[in-house]
Amino acid sequence: MVEEYLLLNSCMQNLKPEQEAQIPYYARKWRDIAYSTERIDRAKATEVIGRAYSLIGKPVPAIVFCGSPRDYINQVSVFAKNRNLIIRACLRNSINISVVCFNH
Repeated sequence: MVEEYLLLNSCMQNLKPEQEAQIPYYARKWRDIAYSTERIDRAKATEVIGRAYSLIGKPVPAIVFCGSPRDYINQVSVFAKNRNLIIRACLRNSINISVVCFNH
């Protein structure tokens, strides 16, 4: 994370005047995108996320789309409640596999 910040910071110091003049335009553009209430194209978003992860050589994570900020909060709270149960089940399965492998 720190490396990315340092790289971005060094790039910002090397901007040409015409690039610097475009900063307000792009700041408004990305602010408008961030605050947009239009529905996203889920297929396109999934494709772009997949390409981004493949560019960095990482597996694509499960993508969960939420209909609203409230829906997101509900999804997160459900995950948080079930997180310990999921972790325990994974550990139990891991231990069972280890025991089976050790016994044979």
